[in-house]
Amino acid sequence: MTPESRPMSYSVGQITTFVMPHMQNVRGDLFGGELMALVDQAAAVAAIRHAGGPAVTASIERVDFRERIPVGALVTCAATVDFVGNSSMVISVEVYSE
Repeated sequence: MTPESRPMSYSVGQITTFVMPHMQNVRGDLFGGELMALVDQAAAVAAIRHAGGPAVTASIERVDFRERIPVGALVTCAATVDFVGNSSMVISVEVYSE
């Protein structure tokens, strides 16, 4: 199956995890670097599924930390492939907590 003919489910990735104490910053919330790692992993799942093989992150265009995420919360990072070129992809990741 070529990337162009893959169903839409091959162009998404999602990771859900609990925010554990070892993931906290000095204020007791999720450390931004930990969140970025989760975002990158979700994007990698979408990219690898879409490409049907290895993919790496070349750049991150923008990050907005809008609200705190406390220890104990469930965090979901949902990634979608928005654009595919010859050697690159644009992937959006949205973060939800509950």
